[in-house]
Amino acid sequence: LDGQGYYCLAAGATGTVTVPAGASATLDGSEGAAEVQIVLEQGAALILKDVETSYDGSVLVFKGGNRLELQGSNRITGASSEPDNLNPSILAEGSVSFTGKGLLYADAQSGNAAMQLNPGAAISVDGPKVELYKNERLGIDGGVLNGSGGSVSVSQGLLACYSNSDNLYAASIGSFIQNGGSAIFLCDDHEHAIRAGSITLNGGSFRVQGRSHENPDVYYENAEAVECAGFSSTYHLTEVNVSTMGAPYSISSAYSSVADGAYQAVLVDNEERFMIAGGNTLYVWSGNGTDPVVNGVNGAGYTAMVSGSTVSVSVHEELPAGAVIAAAAFNAGGALVDYVSADASAQISFEMNLDGASVIRFYVLKSREDMAPIMPETEIRM
Repeated sequence: LDGQGYYCLAAGATGTVTVPAGASATLDGSEGAAEVQIVLEQGAALILKDVETSYDGSVLVFKGGNRLELQGSNRITGASSEPDNLNPSILAEGSVSFTGKGLLYADAQSGNAAMQLNPGAAISVDGPKVELYKNERLGIDGGVLNGSGGSVSVSQGLLACYSNSDNLYAASIGSFIQNGGSAIFLCDDHEHAIRAGSITLNGGSFRVQGRSHENPDVYYENAEAVECAGFSSTYHLTEVNVSTMGAPYSISSAYSSVADGAYQAVLVDNEERFMIAGGNTLYVWSGNGTDPVVNGVNGAGYTAMVSGSTVSVSVHEELPAGAVIAAAAFNAGGALVDYVSADASAQISFEMNLDGASVIRFYVLKSREDMAPIMPETEIRM
């Protein structure tokens, strides 16, 4: 590329696309799959949009000080089967920041990692989805995301590393820091999914799972699947029953990382509240010696709780005169079991018939005459 500008990658294109040092460009691959290598020189920035490319060598190379903004869906396929990790699909020789809201998916052939971090290289995920997968042998001691001298951080978006090969880590890196977003490390044939010199959890969703090579019926969850000196002495996983709380939830903890240990989707909004989709147990990483405090905060100005047949609602915002708070209980088939309502006040308690109920939904309405909602609906699963 000449430098600044918008470039379309022709279907079937071959060769090497180089973004010069300090330049910024957009590469649009919507015309179809190509067979090119993409190199970002020192300080270069690239917007990658709907690019699908494979190459018999390292497909995507970062020289350092780079930014890759992801738009749409992008796929990197390493076609090299040279041994000893000579041609990883993505090679970070220096620092690179992954931004945007798109997807980058990368896989690799036998003998090579999906992403290699050279010593001193640092990658950060700040918004997009970066998914790395490998189901072929690496041939050396390492991981799908590989580089014992490299560092990884996640603040927004998703970093997912999947290993489906014999005794291969999902990630084998120097350090991992999570301040937000989601990180998933899964191994289908290795006890430990992530190996790192250090791991720091400050927020987000951190899920780890390994599987025994000798006995494939044995799975390792969370701390059991982490190979990192000091991790188990720093963090522990707490199970919190949230069946009596209205979703989503707020958390107060020395370490506020949410673990998706029960295969539930953890959704984090910009106010650090989160909710689980299905189930009544929330798994929270905490610092050893501390326990998390989880509260039902629906983000709409009120909190709902249930104890036995008593349902309580606490309102945290001033409501207009005539407002009504209502609760409806439904069975698993969706049939109404009971319905109660009362004029809104700061604290309300209802006695409800909850026999056979599977969910209680709460509503804040404008008035009895005008049943329009003035706050979002929330629910408690029984």
